[in-house]
Amino acid sequence: MNAGTQSNPITRPGVEMLPSGDERGLDPRDLTTNALVALGHEPMSPLKALRLRCLDCCVGSANEVRMCVSVKCPAWPFRMGMNPWRAPASEAQKEASRANIARLHKIDATPADAPSGRGEFERNGGAGTSLPGCASPGGSAIVSGRAA
Repeated sequence: MNAGTQSNPITRPGVEMLPSGDERGLDPRDLTTNALVALGHEPMSPLKALRLRCLDCCVGSANEVRMCVSVKCPAWPFRMGMNPWRAPASEAQKEASRANIARLHKIDATPADAPSGRGEFERNGGAGTSLPGCASPGGSAIVSGRAA
């Protein structure tokens, strides 16, 4: 709430009662991350939020989202979870990404028990864990936090 306005009683989580008797949703910019999680929200990108809203509008049917003809809806261009206004990555950007991934694989290939006189954090260039789908020091791939 803005400084200088009186505090209105909370009628239910995330909602306050105005002096007029009307309800108003709290401003999410004024809430902590924990408060948002307590309300049932989870951290996600705006694109994912738009995609989930489209799925909600189409009663959970991905096919209905794909077939949506509500072209005047502000979310319509984003309904497939992609930003149509974002330019595709250039070849230079793609090459830089490939080089970063190769560098991470090289860092992960360092045996964890190699005597280097440094801790694991330093030995791995600051990376304490493997990225999903990257080879772990033991040689198995890490997928969603589990060895594949």
